[in-house]
Amino acid sequence: MSKLITNTIRHTGASVDALTFDSDGNTLIADSEELRIGTGTDLKIYHNGSNSYLTNTTGNLIIDNSAGVDMYINSGNDIYIRPQGSDNGIKLIGDGAVELYYDNSKKFETIATGVNITGGIRLGGNNAANELDDYEEGTFSLTPNLVGASIDNNTFKYTKVGNTVHYSGRLHYDSASGTSDQILGLPFAVSDYVMSAPIYVDSGFSLGSEDYFMAYSSISGARLQMTTQITATGYNLPGAADIYISGFYYTNS
Repeated sequence: MSKLITNTIRHTGASVDALTFDSDGNTLIADSEELRIGTGTDLKIYHNGSNSYLTNTTGNLIIDNSAGVDMYINSGNDIYIRPQGSDNGIKLIGDGAVELYYDNSKKFETIATGVNITGGIRLGGNNAANELDDYEEGTFSLTPNLVGASIDNNTFKYTKVGNTVHYSGRLHYDSASGTSDQILGLPFAVSDYVMSAPIYVDSGFSLGSEDYFMAYSSISGARLQMTTQITATGYNLPGAADIYISGFYYTNS
């Protein structure tokens, strides 16, 4: 039972006013006192002294602005949308990232320079064959394994898309001789697929009439094998030689 005392409403036996009407026409509800709506008090609005709550216990909670214009949700800092009670769904970080989650696991995040994605991107279908799961760019250096070989210029670039690594660069040999050279230092280990690599020799090599060069990725590790044909007597690098290599290979890394 409640009774009206001047401009306040106080529950019988209570020590504080539950409802106050001030001189400005405002209706005031004390901390932790609830405004309950519905026959079963299914909707509650209250403030507990620290936080404010809009709590629904039956059916859907619908905020309908379909007959209006735009809808704004303003926050002094972050905004969290949490399905299943407490799982993360969407985080809007003040002056920071927008994060998207799948089953409480972050998959997408905006950053100052673009976006970060965890997992793969599927294009044209929801199948593993449609998934782009990795992309990386960088530089690396190769190390010759041929006796007497030395390199004074060694600059290579690579682009990794999925499990395919494209690479290109220039080697400058000071001197060396032999029939093949294992050049170590590819950026990722080579899988079972062996890919040839075109080679352009600018100067310095002395070849027989039947000799040619081919580079291919060795499945024994992250290395490049450069060789003449098997029947060749070998190649010589009597002086400086510029070798330009471009190719690609597959990796499981």
